[in-house]
Amino acid sequence: MDDFLERIKVLKRKQIKLPISKSEFINRFRQNVDEGDIGMFSGTFEAFSSSKNKYKGSISSNSFKMRKRRELFDRGRNLAKITAQFRQQEDHTLIDLEIKGFHYFIIFYYVFITIFYIIFLSFSGFLAFETFAIFIIIHAVLMYCLPYFFMRKQTKNTAEDIEKELFFMTR
Repeated sequence: MDDFLERIKVLKRKQIKLPISKSEFINRFRQNVDEGDIGMFSGTFEAFSSSKNKYKGSISSNSFKMRKRRELFDRGRNLAKITAQFRQQEDHTLIDLEIKGFHYFIIFYYVFITIFYIIFLSFSGFLAFETFAIFIIIHAVLMYCLPYFFMRKQTKNTAEDIEKELFFMTR
């Protein structure tokens, strides 16, 4: 499944080499990232918090999970999650990132929308109104494609942002 997600660009793997020791990286990570759950519904009232940190997540001795905090009036839902494994290599820290913009909840959306269009088209008499059928087909294509393009853009933007943030965390 991950290979397919990577091909359609909603999963991105990246490796970053930071000029900092592993223990110092862990300390700076804890200073710049709020500890907390990063589940889908965990940040319901997160936009009203007064934290200055941009990210929320957790860290262990060899890995971390994080996502961007939700902000008030933020239209880009920032649902992409970042998981990473890191290790010390000489005097550098090597981080293997995985940025995933795909959520398994979206599968239910696609199943529901498919059932909806099948039922709708079967009761509407598909060949009775050609212009109506064209409108429904265009609408269906948009309803299938827009979430994909949003996930793809989130993955791309998060990959760019996390690289910058991790680099500036070392300064």
